[in-house]
Amino acid sequence: MSDNIFIKYIKIINERNRTIDLRGQVLIQNSCNKEKTVTIEYTTDSWDTDNRVTATWSRKLSPNKDLYDFEILSVKSSKLPLYFEFTVLCDIAGSILWISDGFNYSYDKDTPKEFFFDYADDDDDNSNYSMDEERKKLDELRKQLEEERKKLDEYNNEGRKKLKEERNQLDEERNQLEEIRKQLEEERRQLEKQMMEINNHEDNTNSSPSQLSNSIFVKYIKVVNEYNGVIDLQGQVVVQTIGSDKSVIIEYTTDSWITNNQVNATWSHTLSSEQDSYYFKISVSKSSNLPLYLEFTALCNVAGTVLWTNSYEYLYDVGTPKELFFNDTFTESYIDSFFPLNISKDEKKECSICAENVDIKAFLNVTDLCNHDSNICRECIGEYIKHELEDKGNINISCPLDDCHEILRERDVKEFATEDVFTRYERLMINFALSQIPTFQWCLNTSCESGQDHYQGENVPIMTCNACGQKSCVVHGIPISDGCERCLQQQEERRKQEEQRQQEEEDRKRRENEESASERYVTKLKQCPKCLSRIEKNSGCDHMKCRRPGCGYEFCWICMVDFNEIRSKGNRVHKVNCKYYA
Repeated sequence: MSDNIFIKYIKIINERNRTIDLRGQVLIQNSCNKEKTVTIEYTTDSWDTDNRVTATWSRKLSPNKDLYDFEILSVKSSKLPLYFEFTVLCDIAGSILWISDGFNYSYDKDTPKEFFFDYADDDDDNSNYSMDEERKKLDELRKQLEEERKKLDEYNNEGRKKLKEERNQLDEERNQLEEIRKQLEEERRQLEKQMMEINNHEDNTNSSPSQLSNSIFVKYIKVVNEYNGVIDLQGQVVVQTIGSDKSVIIEYTTDSWITNNQVNATWSHTLSSEQDSYYFKISVSKSSNLPLYLEFTALCNVAGTVLWTNSYEYLYDVGTPKELFFNDTFTESYIDSFFPLNISKDEKKECSICAENVDIKAFLNVTDLCNHDSNICRECIGEYIKHELEDKGNINISCPLDDCHEILRERDVKEFATEDVFTRYERLMINFALSQIPTFQWCLNTSCESGQDHYQGENVPIMTCNACGQKSCVVHGIPISDGCERCLQQQEERRKQEEQRQQEEEDRKRRENEESASERYVTKLKQCPKCLSRIEKNSGCDHMKCRRPGCGYEFCWICMVDFNEIRSKGNRVHKVNCKYYA
């Protein structure tokens, strides 16, 4: 008897929420008493993906027949039938035996939940593969896998080699940039040394120490905004020269002067009779993997005479300061005149609010739009913001200087305020934005800070808070438990007013009907032309006769002409507008 595998049946044992539980039995025909491992491979998508479950031994049917049970859990679409394809593998001491032909099973609402497969209990060698054939196929499969593994290793080696070459190239470029930076640094130092010698020579030749030569100097540069790889920088230039017709230009580069760019500086304010402050703004792109290396110089054209500075350098990356102050190379007398508040040489400056000598790095422009020199330290600006928020509830905070009315933006407040103060600022901004929505209502529960959109308005005056469940009347702005007493009172008043209005309307209509009836009745009465008595005509012809005793006057009801004349002279006696006139 040959080795064979048969599937007896498969059936649905549970179906819940599109989850299908199936159970089946496998018959293994093998004379070997060694340990067997039976595996069910199945798919529901034509073998795009496959799944496996291990069958468990149930019982022995004969010396060479064993029965195994298996269970499968799958998901069925509510609109499509469940289509199963599966096969069975049996591992007998390292040799694989499997069913040559796969089994199919389709299940839907109208199909049977249990299906029995036809199988033949014989020694048909064509129904299953022998162990030798299986070993051959496994060897071929191993060879294919080994070839694919070698190809994959070759591909990975090539990728690693390319990555290593790119990394080496980047290292070389970084080393070149470092060499260029060192050269530029050395050149800058030599130029500064030459400038100091020139300045010393000019100081010695001048007869008066207060007379200074024309000069230009960059005070600082800082990062004011960084978004999507674009860096916005702002800086200050001080120009000392006599004359009003000046133009200041900043030349800068990010690639060691392979390319250069220019921006015009804007006059800010006057420091003294010979000194003016200029501001400039630069926008450059920064790679996410490399630091920003900026070189720049300042030029001033004074009536055709050009002054320029040495080359400045600024390196910015993650973790480096956003603001850099440059050391000037002017004489001591110029330093005293350069800072209007007599900043000492140890980089200190007096705050105009707290009157403390504070590190000069603590003096920043309150906003990017401020064009004045900052005389207020960071701590005092933070206290000013806290006072405006907590004491005044003001979110439109302006620059604390009296002559500047620029409004602080969110990033400005975040720069100076503490974390708690900035959190309150954000909450006030959100509350202000919500209050601009016409249908938005705040919960009136004092312990609840929530609110919601009550779009029904006065048509549904009672609002229930989604956060705490508090009921409120949106018309009168009061918290309530069940119904709003004011609303009920107003409803009762409106009901009484409506009843009074309806009653008044009915009285008016009744009076109008009575007056109309009276007018109609009066229009039916006429006076006798002779005795002037009131006569009513109810029916009959227009030949009327007064019934008042002693009168008996006859006349035409339409034209009131004496009927005796009509008898003697005919219808021509009727008035022209009478229908009987002829």
